[in-house]
Amino acid sequence: MKLGQVVEASAQMAATRSRKLKTAELVGLLGTASKDELPIVVTWLSGEVPQGKLGVGWRSLVNLDVDGAEESKLDVIDVDDAFEQLAAARGAGSAAVRNSVLTGLFANSTPPEQDFLRRLLTGELRQG
Repeated sequence: MKLGQVVEASAQMAATRSRKLKTAELVGLLGTASKDELPIVVTWLSGEVPQGKLGVGWRSLVNLDVDGAEESKLDVIDVDDAFEQLAAARGAGSAAVRNSVLTGLFANSTPPEQDFLRRLLTGELRQG
């Protein structure tokens, strides 16, 4: 499943107040997720990441100066792998590792995907 599909469904859910429409959007998205993707997508749409704390905050994201991709390149597993790398970064040199991972992630993300990732990583993702 492409990250863009999750981003679009999240935007659709946030754009309506109707529980019926939110539920239909959520069912449609989750119905297309693989067995491996399903727990990741559910966690993301709950505003969390499966890895817990990643050591990434606003300061890390504000300093990123990356042009986004024109089309969606990332899938859910790619992003989850990047989050695993962020969570594993510890000790000397961890800031450089995080910056490298974030730069790669955001360089391969479209602007709407970048916005979704920023909100997810900072705990600001809301579905309404």
